[in-house]
Formats: sequence, C-alpha cells, structure tokens
Amino acid sequence: MRVGHFRSTCLHILSQYQTHHLIPHSGKVVIFDSQLVVKHAFDAMVLHDLSCAPVWDSAKKKYVGLLSVSDFLDVLLGSFSMDKNETEATYENLSNARICEWSEWKRSTGTSINRLLCISPEATLHEAVRQLLNYRVHRLCVVQLALADTVLRIITNHGILRFLRNNIPPAISSTVTIRHLGIGVFENLLTLTMQTPVIKALNLLSAYKISSIPIVDENNRPIDVYSRADVRFLALDQTWTNLDMSVEDALSKHRTGRVLALCSRDDSVHTVSGLLVQSMRHSIICVKHDGTIDGVVSLTDIFTLLLNNSSASAAESRIAALKRDYQQFEQAEVEREAMELREREEAERQIEALRQQHAEQAEAAALQRQHQQPYGASSSWSLRHSIRQEELLKQRTFQREHGLLDEMGSSSPTIQPSPPPQIDHDHDHIMMTDGDGDGNAQQQQPPYPPGQGHDPHGSSDAFSSNAMQSALPSDASSSALPNHHQHRSSQHPQ
Repeated sequence: MRVGHFRSTCLHILSQYQTHHLIPHSGKVVIFDSQLVVKHAFDAMVLHDLSCAPVWDSAKKKYVGLLSVSDFLDVLLGSFSMDKNETEATYENLSNARICEWSEWKRSTGTSINRLLCISPEATLHEAVRQLLNYRVHRLCVVQLALADTVLRIITNHGILRFLRNNIPPAISSTVTIRHLGIGVFENLLTLTMQTPVIKALNLLSAYKISSIPIVDENNRPIDVYSRADVRFLALDQTWTNLDMSVEDALSKHRTGRVLALCSRDDSVHTVSGLLVQSMRHSIICVKHDGTIDGVVSLTDIFTLLLNNSSASAAESRIAALKRDYQQFEQAEVEREAMELREREEAERQIEALRQQHAEQAEAAALQRQHQQPYGASSSWSLRHSIRQEELLKQRTFQREHGLLDEMGSSSPTIQPSPPPQIDHDHDHIMMTDGDGDGNAQQQQPPYPPGQGHDPHGSSDAFSSNAMQSALPSDASSSALPNHHQHRSSQHPQ
C-alpha cells in the first residue's frame, strides 16, 4: 500500500506540472553551429563544463541535433587502433571534421537520432519522462515554437528527480525503501578496477549503453565510479591518444572533491534521491552491511517503475489503485442515485404545483363565464331593442299631436320588452322567441324593411312618407290628413 501511495503521488505530480516549471529565472544555453569543428566543440564543452549543446544549421535554419559527451566517446572509439600513430591520424581526421560531417557519419552508422529531441514548455513532466525512457536518453531540449524555435532550457532526468523530491511530502517518500520498490541491478554486475584500461571502460559504456561503471578494490568494495562525463577529461588533458592508460591515471587529476555516494537496499527513496541529486550521478551504488558492493540503482530504474509498472511492487500498487478507483466508483454511484432521487422529488413538486395552478385558473375561468354574457349577442340585442322602443315612442307622439288616436278609436301601442335573444351556436346567428313564449324560435328580422329604417341621430320629423303611411289605419284615405288638420284647428283655436 505504501508503494502504491508513493507511485500515485509521483504520477500525480508528473501529470500536474509542465516542463516550464523546471526552467530557472536566469540561465544560459550554449549553441553550436553545424560548421564548427568537432575538436573545438569538445574544448568549449570542457571550458563551460557542459555535457551537451544543441546544434544549429544556418543553411536549413533549424536545429539538427544535440552534441554530447557520448559523441566524443564515439570519436575516441572510432579512431582507436593498436598502432598509436594510426590512432592519432584517425583521431585528427575525425576531430578536425565539422559537426555536420560528423553527424552524417553517425547517421551512416545508425548510431544517431536524425533530429533534435525536443519538447514544448506546455508539455507535462509525465510526457518528458516518457520520451526520456523511449529514446534511452538523459536530456531533452525545451523549445518554444512561438519564438522561432528558441531553446529555452535543456532538462535532464536529474532535474525532474529534484523537482519530484521537492514536491513529494517526506512522510510519503521516507516510508518506502529500495527493497520495497524492487528496483535496481543486483546480479551480473559490471565492475572495473583502478588498473583497467580506459579503452576497455569506454567499450563497456558504449556496448551496454550505460552511464557509469563502479570501480572496486581487491575486496570488492566500491571506491569510485567511471562515467561518460569523465570522458571530457581526456580532451582537457590532451590524453585522448593514450587510451591504454589505466582508469586510475585518467582520474588521478580530477579525483579531488569527488564524492562517492553509497546506499543500501533498506534506505528510503527520500535518502536515495537526495544522494543522486547531490552527486549529479545517473546511478548510485548499493552496498551490503560488510561494505561490499551489492548492486546499482539508476534514475532509469526509478522512472521505469513509475511509468511502466514493471515490478511486483508496482503490481501491488496497481491493485491498490484499482481498489481506490472502485471505492471512488461506489461513492460516485451513491451520489448519483441521491442526486436522481432529489431531482425526481423536485420534478414531482413542480408537477403538483402546476396541477394546482391549472385547477385554480380553470375555477376562476368558470366563475367568470357564469357572471358574463356573450358580448356579441348582448350588445346586438340591446341596440335593436333601444331602436325599436325609440321608433314606437315617436309614432305614438306623432299620432297624439295630430289627433289620430281619438278619431280612429284606437289606443297607443304598448311597448313590451322583447325576450332575451338565444344564440344558435350551430348556425352562428341570433334567434328570437315568439310572443306566446312557447319556445318556438324564429330568426330575428330588423324592425323596418330595408330602406325604411330610422336614423337614431336625426330629428323627430325625419320620418319617410312610407313610415307615415304605415302609421295610419288601413281604411283611411290619403285625404283624411288635411280634413283632420282642419277639424283640429276649428276646435282648438290658437
């Protein structure tokens, strides 16, 4: 469980942070031109204490590769011969070649990657570690494409390990040991002695593609390490033509201040990572309780465990991660069911509220229909009834003024209100009941024939001749009107 927690924490950090987090606020990047002589390039690397430098091709206007100490190692191995004079001549030919010519030679031998390995500043550290492991390299160039392919920084697995160590809580990394992780090489271990020739050490480094080899004494106790970075000292001392010398002679001038980092299998990851970062080595030697060499743990072993999950302990951590995922899945299922229940209850409350609202609206509409009459039928019936009453009243007044009622012995018509109209919804017109009230309806007709209606806005003298004739009795002649006027004038003088 501790291994799984440690691994998940490391992966979380690698996935959360980007490569630009490894770029310091200030620094320098040395770039070589492809037309530079290889020998001068190696001298510049020793002078500036560099292990690599990007190569820029002015003709192609792009970066074409990375020159490192491994290239110097290949130059030495390619020029070595048992004949010292031949070795010197071959070395002069190779070292005096330009970087572009040297790159073509490496491509022809299949020992070079035909491009610059780079990564974006926005890429995660997880992606950077994956590229380091896939290409079996220790360095990547952080290139900003938006700034004309500017190399911002060269990141290494050392820098990534330092970043991890600074961000992992010591309470997590201190409880996991090398033995718990199950990483490292503890069988068939390659070792050197101080009397081993340099050329043999170079051949082992190149053949096994490793970064360093432990140096042990006659009791199999580690006393030093010979690494690829030590190849630079051959160019600094101008001893590149004497590769038959011993490792002790090659390191004698540069052993001052060298610290040999040792650990054991029971040391914590926090302690081992601190030793790797402090010594700037790609591997650390594990020793037994009696001080003899036990094995070697490298940076590649640590990152391989984190990404490839290739050990039994990593499998255990995977099981633990699956258990955590299952617990999170169960918790998510419970939360989802609770959310669905809340949503269902809320939907039911909203439906009930809508039902109640619709019932209230329907009740209010029914009450409103009970207190209201159809607007069209009521207004039309009221208008015709008013006009009919007005016409009958004017006829009575006219007849009284002219004495027609007394001579004919008839009485004034009584104005009876018309029954309320009934609406025939099937035929969309108004029906009037008959005078008997028997319910037999007939279609309502206008009070006057067409063309004989009364203008409600006119005066009382605005009757037509036809209206006057209809007001007289049927047996009266048209001459009765003047005689009647004369009789009224004799009885009632003005």
